Amino acid sequence: MALDPWSVEAQSWLAIALTARVLDGLADSAAADLARAETLAERALAASPRNLLAHTFMDRSRPNTNPYGNPWIRADGLAAFPGWPTSPRIEALRTAWLDTGNLDEQRRICTDLQMQLWQDVPYIPMGEYWQSTAYRKDLVDVMPGCFAVFWGIRRA
Repeated sequence: MALDPWSVEAQSWLAIALTARVLDGLADSAAADLARAETLAERALAASPRNLLAHTFMDRSRPNTNPYGNPWIRADGLAAFPGWPTSPRIEALRTAWLDTGNLDEQRRICTDLQMQLWQDVPYIPMGEYWQSTAYRKDLVDVMPGCFAVFWGIRRA
């Protein structure tokens, strides 16, 4: 299936990929990648304000490893879906985590965020789905995650 590069889905997936590169430490210019990702996400949201993919803007291969990549702790209320929680404190902590590059400061922010999440309780996890994937033994550099990605794979 071909994907129109100007579609909401294509722009959303590219924003997700750019953000993932930054969060995984693979970006040459984190600021440029994040700026491009934000532009793509804003364009996708403008074209389709209720599109779930356009709202997530996350690294789907590791959705719960950091406060920015976890869509379920979003607390931007009316800017998201009807009924979405509103907590300026959660959003401020998520933004602060992304803005700092210092690991100790990120840990402190995460501790504060976890305490705030217990106060506001934006969601209650009911389970998780993890897709099992098998690969040939002669393939190396397979990226771990909850769905298969095929970049960077090579034969041994």
